[in-house]
Amino acid sequence: ARPGEMHVRGWKDVGGKMLVACRRGTSRLPHSPHSSLSLLHPSTRRLNVNSRRNASTKTTGELRAAFLNYFGNTAGHTVLPSSQLVPKNDPSLLFTTAGMVQFKDYFLGLREPPSRSLATVQKCLRAGGKHNDLDNVGYTARHQTFFEMLGNFSFGSYWKKEAIEYAWTFLTKEIGLPEHRLSATVLHGDEETADIWRSVIGLSGDRLRYCGPDDNFWSMGEGRGPCGPCTEIFFDQGKPIDGEQYLEIWNLVFMQFEKGEDGSQLGPLPNKCIDTGMGLERLASVIQGVSSNWETDTLAFLIEATHNLLKGQITARLNSREEQIAMRVVVDHLRAACFLIAEGLTPGPQGRSYILRRILRRAIRYLHRLGVRNPVLSQLVPSVIDCMGAAYPELNAAQYHIQRVLLQEETLFLSTISRALDLLKTEFSTSASGTVSGDTAWNLYFHLGFPLDLTEIVAKEHGWHVDVEGFQAHLEKTRQLSRENWKGSGDQSIPSIVRSWTVKPAFIGYNSTQSQSTVLATSVDPTNNLDAWICIDPCPFYAEGGGQVGDHGAISPIGRPDITLQVLDTISPYSGGIALKVRLPDTMDENTFQTHFEVGSTVNASVDQATRLNTRRNHTATHLLHSALRKTLGQHVTQAGSFVDPHRLRFDFTHNAPLTLEEISTVEEFVNNAIQKSIPVAAAEMDYKTAVEQKGAMALFSDKYDSLQQVRVVEVPSVSVELCGGTHASDTAQLMLFKIVSQQAIGAGTRRIEALTGPAALEYLLASHRTLTAAAAALQTNDVHHIPNKLKDILDRQKSQDKLIKQLQTESLRSSAPKEKILSG
Repeated sequence: ARPGEMHVRGWKDVGGKMLVACRRGTSRLPHSPHSSLSLLHPSTRRLNVNSRRNASTKTTGELRAAFLNYFGNTAGHTVLPSSQLVPKNDPSLLFTTAGMVQFKDYFLGLREPPSRSLATVQKCLRAGGKHNDLDNVGYTARHQTFFEMLGNFSFGSYWKKEAIEYAWTFLTKEIGLPEHRLSATVLHGDEETADIWRSVIGLSGDRLRYCGPDDNFWSMGEGRGPCGPCTEIFFDQGKPIDGEQYLEIWNLVFMQFEKGEDGSQLGPLPNKCIDTGMGLERLASVIQGVSSNWETDTLAFLIEATHNLLKGQITARLNSREEQIAMRVVVDHLRAACFLIAEGLTPGPQGRSYILRRILRRAIRYLHRLGVRNPVLSQLVPSVIDCMGAAYPELNAAQYHIQRVLLQEETLFLSTISRALDLLKTEFSTSASGTVSGDTAWNLYFHLGFPLDLTEIVAKEHGWHVDVEGFQAHLEKTRQLSRENWKGSGDQSIPSIVRSWTVKPAFIGYNSTQSQSTVLATSVDPTNNLDAWICIDPCPFYAEGGGQVGDHGAISPIGRPDITLQVLDTISPYSGGIALKVRLPDTMDENTFQTHFEVGSTVNASVDQATRLNTRRNHTATHLLHSALRKTLGQHVTQAGSFVDPHRLRFDFTHNAPLTLEEISTVEEFVNNAIQKSIPVAAAEMDYKTAVEQKGAMALFSDKYDSLQQVRVVEVPSVSVELCGGTHASDTAQLMLFKIVSQQAIGAGTRRIEALTGPAALEYLLASHRTLTAAAAALQTNDVHHIPNKLKDILDRQKSQDKLIKQLQTESLRSSAPKEKILSG
């Protein structure tokens, strides 16, 4: 198979049921008797799905392969693999929601596509932000959070006629849908498209309908971008299902115009483009003759596997519809979670990580409603891999990690969900208001990790609603307190007059630590007349940012070295601003300060070389550490925060288990090997797209960049490439040495490492050796390497002595018993 093509082993019709053999993944988790994970290791499975279909029916896997084969071979398109659910090159977007997401720059003309005609099967997720199907999952025939989108794209290669012919040929000739059950819609006034349907395809009468722009005009989000009319292809289901008799299966978008920021149409695009999208699950339901996506082979198998696993555990008395909804939610959310975790996401309190947590906790809550009280999601992962692993091998490679994350999150939430539901039950029974108060919803969310949408679901099941405004008031209050606490660590101590400066000096600190500079602005702190603020241009001082502390140093007027002010800190009070906090000596008042450092005067500025060097060492070490952790623990590791000063470095990252001694040793060895190789550290500015796509720099969801925005890339060749505005060592050898000194958990799925470099790391090792030498002397040995055995001998002797003492005490009690009896007589 070419890249992007996926296959199943095959299928056959047996007794009116279709049996489909899915190829299992090759990377399996070996069974360990010490593992806390109860794993399913089924033999090659067959999907058993009731259907109204004949021997020509295609499985979901065969439809996927047929689409890529048709467009890749027959239609001459270049087939590309799916991009990630977590957009690699667009941190402003939560998840990939459509096939065209990875091609946005091609549509906008910002980059050249690898081919003028492309085809993909794209993994998609709609579970947050503008595109959110979470609330509908399980209740309707079609909504899923995770789904696959079949798409073909043209960037000036072909236009409407060819796009419609490709779609019609694939549907009617390649997969055999009956023509008389297909119809289409076009935009009012788009007679060009309507004429193609009539004259080329042969549609007429009520099989070709006109619709307004709400249905048949597409634009790419808000603001400026491509747009155009679309035509949609529908399949007649024969009867209404969920209120739809005519099911939309394929949308062909003709991008031919450009709209402005205000939504007005600016004119035609220089290159007309085609963007099509067809849901694989919808197509499978049509071709397999079932009334919902849930009855298609893949999803039906997962539901059956879940039923089989939960036999004996479903104790709740739910009606058939309630149990059906619960099963659908569990299967959908499990599948979505597996793909997200395989891409490196872990459950957490913010951003994409919180969306994953919500997905998982919704699944756990529905399992709880069925009566299941034990962790089971991790045991269903092999079933997901059986169905999807052949198409998406990343699931096979990440199986153990996926199961470990699921088990941890499920165990964590099961410890609190009963308390959360009991609190709601109390509110239902003690109040007649019909409204769950904002206080209760907030307490559930903040103290028990019970998401607001779950509170709304439970309330709805009892005929209640939730005071969402009251909840949001609590949330905003907490955010405000967080902002105030953050300001208290720095920003709040900056006088408002400094924050109102508008001067923006040139920063030269990457290449120089000394300068002759002009004073642009000054201010004495009104709350503390010993501190003042000054802005100089150019400025060699680095302002605190990106986890790195601000520079220290000194400034003095030209020709007056006797009047030297110590720079205590450097901050950025606003975008582009740099303010130096200086300490005034006892002999200098505000007037004297203003005289010697008046605006327009020239000063000598010097950054403290020692503190800058140590800070640079530690900052470069965080980049090396990040790479080492990803190499050692897996690609799911991503930075969750950092702090760098001259004394140490602190690095927070996503991972759900403590590092073992072996893993710590491997990480330290990786970093120290890079140090010993004396690799030059390179820094360069380039646009964001080039940095991420050509250089491979990592981008975080919290970072917001425009495609053409200039960014700074710091690279340690063959080791690390990251976007970073901080100061760094010029060569890895400057780090001298790297040593991890502690690790700890700082939240569910997030850990923190503290480490030392340079002289601080060397002193730490020397001090540790001195301590070990003293311990060896106390244990009467000259070799520190004998300490573990010496300690083991002592502990073994103590254990034996404790056992002997306990034995003697028991014998003593036995021997004294008769005497007590005689005395008592």
